[in-house]
Amino acid sequence: MSLRLTISALILLAALLAGAAPAAVASTQPVESKEVEKDSVAVTLVMSKTTISTDEQPEFIVRFRNVGKEGYRNLYDVAAYWNWTIELTNTNPHAESPGPWRLHMNILKMRVPLEHRQIKPGEFTDVSVNLNDPTFTFDYVYAGVIKHLISPVRHLPPGHYRLTVAASLLNPFGPGYFEWAGPVTTAGIELTITQAPQRTVTPGAQAAYDAAIARVTDKLDSGGRWLNGISPPIDLPKDAKSESVIDSAVNNSILESKAYRVLDVKPLARKQLPGEVSGTAALLQIGKTHKVVVFFPTGATGWWSRFYDAEVVVPSTLGAAGDGAGN
Repeated sequence: MSLRLTISALILLAALLAGAAPAAVASTQPVESKEVEKDSVAVTLVMSKTTISTDEQPEFIVRFRNVGKEGYRNLYDVAAYWNWTIELTNTNPHAESPGPWRLHMNILKMRVPLEHRQIKPGEFTDVSVNLNDPTFTFDYVYAGVIKHLISPVRHLPPGHYRLTVAASLLNPFGPGYFEWAGPVTTAGIELTITQAPQRTVTPGAQAAYDAAIARVTDKLDSGGRWLNGISPPIDLPKDAKSESVIDSAVNNSILESKAYRVLDVKPLARKQLPGEVSGTAALLQIGKTHKVVVFFPTGATGWWSRFYDAEVVVPSTLGAAGDGAGN
């Protein structure tokens, strides 16, 4: 036995003799829900991080296990979790709006590679659901009993939640191909959401954000410079809120990630836009990069938008913390 280990053991023994309880060791083991079985396939939820803050999103695994004694099972397009029903319910009996809150993904008609997997008896396959880096932008819609309108939210409030997933797969080939389709609603798994620290913007950071937007908008003019080209479709009314237009612009554009944070929003001067429309410029953090998105309405319905590369230089002596909302 090493000297270091001997000293540690003596310290622990002294603490116990003095009546002090040893410090609890945080568990890093994944938590798995109880199995729910249908047609020889058992489905569970697996979560490694069961406590997150309000500026984070849940991340978990949906595990499909072949518990049959013979015969394989085919899982058609098994990774398309956006087609499932994912719900979080606040388990506090005094919660004002317990839910369930249902994940609503802004699904686009696009080519997404199909993942057709096969599991033999005793085998399992995992589908990772990381809502911090989603395939599409999303929000949570209230799916419980309501007495008044409850608006969708992009981040759930603090509380203790029970997460469930109703998984249903396609069976396009019909009988005889060993396709498993479900549906199965998993047993719940507990998730705690805590309040994130209040985000503040230092004067130095705000100046850097303003400068990043100005480097783009100073190049815009009503003559159309930097405003040529095709814009992705944004079918929203002209009085839509900026946050909704930004979310749609991110979702409909090819970017590094669909996870974003709004850092700053500025109105555009009329001389920078064609005609008599009013426009907006917003600075976003998308993944590890910064972008400025410019957008303005093109009629009663529809918006033009474009993303431009941006550089944010914050004086290191002042520090900064990004402010805003987003996935």
